[in-house]
Amino acid sequence: MDAQAQDKGVLEFGAFRIDTARRHLTCNGVRIKITPRLFETLSYFAANAGRIVEKDELMQAVWGGRIVEDANLSQTIFALRKMLRDEGGLGEAILTEPGRGYRFVLPVRREAAGPLPQLRESSLSVADAGQAGPRAAAVRDMPAIPDRTIPATPAARGSMRRLLPVVVVALALGAAGAGALALHVRHPAPPAEAAFAPPPHSVAVLAFANMTGDPAREYFSDGLAEELIQTLGAIQPLRVAARVSAFSFKGTPATAAEIGRKLNVGAILEGAIRRDGTDMRISVSLIDTVNGFALWTHSFDHAASDDPLRVESNIAAAVATAVRADLSVGAVEKAIAGGTHNAAAFDAYLAGATELQWLDIQHDRAAIADFRKAIGLDPTYALPYAGLAAAEVSQFMFADAGEAANLQLLLARAREDADRAIALQPGLAEAHREKARVLEAALDMRGAAAEMARAHDLAPGNTVILEDYGALLAAIGHADAAIAAGREAVSLDPLGARTFRRLGNIYWSTRHYAEAIVTLQLADAMDTHPSPIKRLALAEAYLANGQPEQALPLCEPIEVWDAHVCLAIAYHALGRSTDAERQLQLVHKELGDDGAFMYAQIHAQWGEPEAALHWLEVAYRLHDSGLNELRSSPYLAPIRDTGGFKDIERRLDFPP
Repeated sequence: MDAQAQDKGVLEFGAFRIDTARRHLTCNGVRIKITPRLFETLSYFAANAGRIVEKDELMQAVWGGRIVEDANLSQTIFALRKMLRDEGGLGEAILTEPGRGYRFVLPVRREAAGPLPQLRESSLSVADAGQAGPRAAAVRDMPAIPDRTIPATPAARGSMRRLLPVVVVALALGAAGAGALALHVRHPAPPAEAAFAPPPHSVAVLAFANMTGDPAREYFSDGLAEELIQTLGAIQPLRVAARVSAFSFKGTPATAAEIGRKLNVGAILEGAIRRDGTDMRISVSLIDTVNGFALWTHSFDHAASDDPLRVESNIAAAVATAVRADLSVGAVEKAIAGGTHNAAAFDAYLAGATELQWLDIQHDRAAIADFRKAIGLDPTYALPYAGLAAAEVSQFMFADAGEAANLQLLLARAREDADRAIALQPGLAEAHREKARVLEAALDMRGAAAEMARAHDLAPGNTVILEDYGALLAAIGHADAAIAAGREAVSLDPLGARTFRRLGNIYWSTRHYAEAIVTLQLADAMDTHPSPIKRLALAEAYLANGQPEQALPLCEPIEVWDAHVCLAIAYHALGRSTDAERQLQLVHKELGDDGAFMYAQIHAQWGEPEAALHWLEVAYRLHDSGLNELRSSPYLAPIRDTGGFKDIERRLDFPP
């Protein structure tokens, strides 16, 4: 063995636990026997999770810098992926970065080494992994994913399975040979852990500490930090971690170095807000995650009547300067445009933005009240108009499908508010995003695509806009650009289950079903608030991938209309025609013609093209908002080449 794993304590991910001091690997408390070479490689990947490990670096760390054939490295990665999938039910934990190396994408928890738990010896080792049955039901029928990011053809996957015994024997012989050489060759000392090299100009804004003594003011401390995330994200060339990932460290003892590695950022901005009567003090520090030193520290005494934009712009400018970003003239002023000089209006806006994150009708109503209060205090404040549009689009999504007049009123209000925000501040990315969402709901896909592209141009580092941009690109059929946007969002939000779930949906919409399954499994594993309805996306990925037996148990406990579509298609594919028909009739009884787009998808999957096209016509006549998925829904694939489908697509005027 060329390089002993350094004692990095215990590394945990999924059900796996690596004790680097004792050189033990366990899964759900069961000891896994793997070769020393595989243990070294897996330990190194886990210790450097989230960043690209280049091939030369891996060769030096694991093979001691000796010349190693690329095939040997690929075989090692292949065996690791196989073991992680079969033993722990994990998807593609090790991604290939073409031309550079590999990246371990699962969240890794670290702790100091302690007493070993009582272990049970596993009967499985890598040497017989090819013959053992998988332990994780969720992926037992999932095809092996080869050493590349594009799924292999069925023939290629079969060839790789046949090669597995050869690969394992080669690895075993390689390990034995290395052990024999160790008797005669003096190897260099183990290399130090590779230096952390985050992207330039990268920063994470952590949740600010609320030190006011009033828990009800939590919205202000969180809201100010979130506003800074949006502001900094709009400044080029800064790279800013998303809110969900950055706020996930709230209340934890994580160090700057740990946060930096998990988020892949070079600096973190932390702050605290204190109150003295009607005045507040905002204290902020920018910490270098590589060496732990403070790059910049400052306190702002903020009176109730002070200009909030002044504080925000000062912090943003100082952060950009400290991380050595070359700013264009007016970059900071442009980023904070759409704000207000009225402190009370700013406070009301932050309260509304906090309510909006709950994503339900009651909180939407509370958000609308706060946004209107902010506008009453400052009628020229653009952001609360964009907030109103967001809340109204959210209400549209939650509204009863039978309330046609109310639905149209909500869309009309949302468009009016988005237009007002744009009129007040044409460069406000959030306003263009909300107008795009309104236009998409109104089936103006060409207009929606133009507005979302404008939002992305204005704030390419805004994770929420990236997610929506990718989803809209997928809806209009621009698969490669959609996937690129979704993956960029994940890179900025590596701990956000929602962002992974939206990337999974993009893969589903663009026919990359194997990638969709892997990504959605990761999202479910990461989610701190799991629920059956969130797993519907995974069920649909299984269904589109021709695995109705995996989809069925995920759909059955869910009481939403999309779940009935899933069940109708899954039951039919499994030969349970009576159960399938019952699901269709259930939706018909409750929704009538308002469920037209759902019926079209079901009949298309049942092999009934005439019925499917009939219901698409009904959906078009009723202006069913589900038609925004006309191009992207995998369920409509059987009728996509028919003249009737192409005629409806032409009338909807999708962009090219």
